[in-house]
Amino acid sequence: VVELAKMSLWLHSFTVGAPLTYLDHHLRCGDSLVGGWLAQSVADLEVADDAGGRFASFIADRMTADAYSIQRIEQIDDADVAAVKESESRFNRMVREQEPLRNLLDFFAALRWLAAGESGRPLALRQPAQLRRQIGDDRAAAVAWWLAQEYELRLKLLQDGPDAISEAHRAASNFDFAGLARFITLWREIRHLIAERRIIHWELHFPGVFDGWQPRHGGFNAVIGNPPWDRIKLQEVEWFQPATRRPAIARATPAARRSAMVSHLETAADPLYADYAAALTQADTMLQYGRASGSYPLLGGGDANLYRLFVERAQSLTDEKGIYALLTPSGIYADRSAAEYFGAMARDERLLALYDFENRRGPERSRFFPEVHPQFKFCALITGGTERTADEVPCAFLLQDHPDDVSPERLVTMRASDFALVNPDTGTAPIFLNRRDADIVLDIYRNHPVFDRAAAGVIRHLALAHMTNDSGHFRTREQLESDGWYPVDLNRRRRGASEMLPLYQGRMIYHFDHRYNSVEVNPGNVSNPYVNIDTSVAQYANPRFYANPQYWIGADFVSAKFPDTLPFAVGFRLITNATNERTLIATIVPWAGYGNSLPLLVCDSDEAAGAFTDCAPLWAANFSSFAMDFVAKRKLQGTNMNWYVLQQLPVITRADYDRRFGDKTAAELVRDHTLRLCYTAYDLQPF
Repeated sequence: VVELAKMSLWLHSFTVGAPLTYLDHHLRCGDSLVGGWLAQSVADLEVADDAGGRFASFIADRMTADAYSIQRIEQIDDADVAAVKESESRFNRMVREQEPLRNLLDFFAALRWLAAGESGRPLALRQPAQLRRQIGDDRAAAVAWWLAQEYELRLKLLQDGPDAISEAHRAASNFDFAGLARFITLWREIRHLIAERRIIHWELHFPGVFDGWQPRHGGFNAVIGNPPWDRIKLQEVEWFQPATRRPAIARATPAARRSAMVSHLETAADPLYADYAAALTQADTMLQYGRASGSYPLLGGGDANLYRLFVERAQSLTDEKGIYALLTPSGIYADRSAAEYFGAMARDERLLALYDFENRRGPERSRFFPEVHPQFKFCALITGGTERTADEVPCAFLLQDHPDDVSPERLVTMRASDFALVNPDTGTAPIFLNRRDADIVLDIYRNHPVFDRAAAGVIRHLALAHMTNDSGHFRTREQLESDGWYPVDLNRRRRGASEMLPLYQGRMIYHFDHRYNSVEVNPGNVSNPYVNIDTSVAQYANPRFYANPQYWIGADFVSAKFPDTLPFAVGFRLITNATNERTLIATIVPWAGYGNSLPLLVCDSDEAAGAFTDCAPLWAANFSSFAMDFVAKRKLQGTNMNWYVLQQLPVITRADYDRRFGDKTAAELVRDHTLRLCYTAYDLQPF
């Protein structure tokens, strides 16, 4: 990679009659996410005060010398071969002199990696007992021994390895030979890890860019890149899907059956399981490192995607007056898990520009990235350092061409207050196709509250059953019949005193319709095994027809989360798209089981039952309106109508429904229509 980069730069800057410019001091290849800052490693060293002062002086002297060396190299014009040789000689000497400090930084970065992989908590060297719980007794003893030695001995060990320990140390009466043996084992494991990961230490590798050894002193004028968009957490289906592995495991449903097949690989000592375990360990360690290292406080949590870590790393590498610009999935400005980061950028006016793209180009529908789905959305995120701000942000969304090639009305200028108005809880960005859309949506928000404010204390959001984590509670029709469960009214199954309820999924509902689809399964389709069976006119005419689900679930499981004291709710589809004909799809649903693709709004408490009964049909109608859909399309990024999106949609207040139309209020009219549209089967009789 480095050689290709040098070749590219030489081809673009070649001067006839002059030798090729020396470039090695500008280019590095390695893992830029795992390396720590110098100050972090000083804290990890935990040396005594006098040794700590000497170590800080050592670092300061080293960085000053390195910065001077880089400055001298860059002053050499490389006009002839002798000048190029001098640049090379100076750089190689600097690298050799850096080696003790580089070994020290590598040691601590690798130790943090090992600790994250085994615990998921930050490495606490100050507390030996906690350290022992985190990284195991043997490693804890090894590190404790290492910390107990003299400062000079530590540097000697890290520079030259355990074999460099002098006979004088070995002869010392208080020397711990058992501790040395444990440390040597740990040291060798860490050296292997260092060689494997090629850790980048930015201050050390680019001493002319950073001022001193404190993080955020200095930095690059510009950081530009297209980081990987892969999820860090291992995706089991995708991993087993290639023909060289086990496609049958990838196709297995539900997830509980797939897990059993993976366990069988381990029991059978199948070599594939070792590869799977190694990939799982690597992914989990990276996930835990992002959470625990302290380097990614805003974007390292949850099931982080790699691009998010690169965004936060780019932020930390940028000079106060610099710019960083990255191509990332559009989730960086729309996902709840990225809201703290993006909200801070917008609020602090550090967002300089935001251009959002669909992965298809113009009328010919070719793709920017051929291997990525054409509906996938990504963006160019342009952000400034702490002292580079802008009070107005040029934005454009769902572009299919370069921003310079689109009509001017597609470009929208937004202020920080606009982001906060439309998404007051998260500060994330809406999706405005033109200035007119922006004016309409912003005006709606100025006149109506967001849903979570209007419904506070009345409803609670409920994702009842997770289709993967709770799959052990699901039963198919065939399983129920073989186990002696018999059908009863309302599409339920009974055996003795126990009852199983139908498990609804998002695709089974539509506006004012909880019988929109039945579900069948096509096991040959790995990516989407579900087949929709539309409800016929004759079935709609039968109030005892109920949509056929894929699974049933125990009534006890449902009652624990969704009591039947108020046996109906407002349900909405999780899976959707802003490009669909209708984006926000909701209806009144009966007391039953619900997968996470069909979240519910249920009564918050017994005290709120009256208000919930009063408002539920009004909200169902409000959610189904074309005006609400217009706003939802401009709020949704990705394919999920997540709760944080719904709760920040504007709604008509309860007081507005008291407006009279003839001899009835708006509330009475809307309730009457909602009842007539929804109550088409006996399972909604309680509603």
